Amino acid sequence: MGRNLAHDPRALVHLESGEDVVILTSEAERARDTALLARFVDVYAEKYDYRMDLTNEDTPIYVLKPRCAQTWTEREFPGAAVRWVF
Repeated sequence: MGRNLAHDPRALVHLESGEDVVILTSEAERARDTALLARFVDVYAEKYDYRMDLTNEDTPIYVLKPRCAQTWTEREFPGAAVRWVF
């Protein structure tokens, strides 16, 4: 996936749920802030019991910059549908 994002940074992200829907249209950029990356690695290691190696260029970490979000609940669709543009 990292190679794909390096080539084309457009990304679409959504929840697994079909009942509570959140869809983000975004662009990805490689994370470069060392302090933020160190904190991310610490939190990730605490949750998943695995520490990422930030020196490994084969495992880049990307930050998503949302451009648009769409949300709704299945039960109340289409009345609950909302679209935000950032």
